[in-house]
Amino acid sequence: MLNNGEVKGGVRISNRDITFNFELEEPKIKESDNVLGVDIGVNDLLSCSDGFQTSEDVHGWDMKKIQNKLSRKKKGSRSFKKAQEHRKNFVNN
Repeated sequence: MLNNGEVKGGVRISNRDITFNFELEEPKIKESDNVLGVDIGVNDLLSCSDGFQTSEDVHGWDMKKIQNKLSRKKKGSRSFKKAQEHRKNFVNN
């Protein structure tokens, strides 16, 4: 950070952290014709302006089916935790 800007006068101190404030130059905005809009949704996990949408995985699961499965489980149960893990794996893959 010292190479990209300069240290400001203030320091923030908490029980766990010390935060130094830096002043950096404004980044240069790149002009480009390639713009992609992305929408994160509940049923369709990802929809792009170029027409791409997430679909079912190789096992036939999509986000709507996983959310439905999760809604039927009792909160705090082992099956609820497994369904949460299933959702987490679907999102991260």
